[in-house]
Amino acid sequence: MRNNLHNLGKTIRALRRQRGLTQEQLAERADLHSTYIAKIEAGQRLPSLDTLVLLADALETPVSVIIQQAEHRQAEHQGKPDVFRDAGTSAGSEDIQQVKREISYMLEDMELEQSLLLRDIIRAIKKYRTD
Repeated sequence: MRNNLHNLGKTIRALRRQRGLTQEQLAERADLHSTYIAKIEAGQRLPSLDTLVLLADALETPVSVIIQQAEHRQAEHQGKPDVFRDAGTSAGSEDIQQVKREISYMLEDMELEQSLLLRDIIRAIKKYRTD
């Protein structure tokens, strides 16, 4: 879990620097406190999904890109295959199958960007729950 926090923070820091922003400027754009930004970047705090959306908007970057870059950093760090290429499913119960059918049905009404965001959120949750 610590590495996941650190990689997410490093990703946010890299994106902020690419845009030429200070922590204070990012905090102002996202309506957050600069010390909270510093703690996220240092891997000391995990932002909520709402906060991640605020940061993504302030960085003018889709949430899915932030998650993908953090996952890529994690995969590189561990020398493991990228979770976005090799995510598998291993459902065994009727409950899991039902949830999958419901999600599939909901995806039919979503636009591509929303579907990709949902996929990335699910993968991030799966990754954070297994570490």
